[in-house]
Amino acid sequence: MATRAPAARPGAPTDTESETARAVVKVTRAEQRVATRSRLIDATFSLLVERGYANTSTALVAERAGVSHGALFNHFGSREELMVACIEEVFPRFMAEGSERLLAVATLDRRPLDRVVDLLWEQFCGATMMAMRELMMAARTNDVMSAALTELDGIINPANVELAGLLVPEMAGHPQLPALVGLTLAAVDGAAFASQAFRNPDRHAASKVALVQALELLVADALVDSIDPPPPSPAPSPSPPSPRATRRSRSTS
Repeated sequence: MATRAPAARPGAPTDTESETARAVVKVTRAEQRVATRSRLIDATFSLLVERGYANTSTALVAERAGVSHGALFNHFGSREELMVACIEEVFPRFMAEGSERLLAVATLDRRPLDRVVDLLWEQFCGATMMAMRELMMAARTNDVMSAALTELDGIINPANVELAGLLVPEMAGHPQLPALVGLTLAAVDGAAFASQAFRNPDRHAASKVALVQALELLVADALVDSIDPPPPSPAPSPSPPSPRATRRSRSTS
């Protein structure tokens, strides 16, 4: 005789309802994990700006994020892993911050270089760049962090060159454009960092004028070279025979 399954209690959840509830719990936990991880990265970012890399401990990050110290290591196995995650978050953020405003300049009929330098200066003086500098200085002696930076640079650098081609269309595709972009960013970064380190914001005025003038000259020179390439160097003239060789020639004749 077959046995019948016990009747469900009135109001008890069905199997389908129980599975749905479990799925909701899983999604909620996953969302909470993502949110906690994001808070930890944001806390790291703010501490890098306020205290620098050396003084950004995992204990302080956990306290700033509002989680226990042990909970931090449920998301990141080490301080180094946390910093790599911060690199992967901060550098794309820095790129996005500047690209939107520079793209707005690229749509104008006239794209003054001084406006471009002004926007770059504001970006390189911002909090995101402060955190980036701390991470880059730490990466100088940390192979794992350096590898993470190198991988991102392989993505960001071509994007910078493409954006520069929009800002200076006559240089788009020019073989010297990548070097010009690198020189410009390095110059702005160095001048902005010096202005902050020495707490001398007035340095910007002189640095900006000099940089804009240099860029205008470099662009003009590159364009001239692309239109009228320099003539080939003349072949070196043969050197005159030495007196000894001349005497030998006479003695054999």
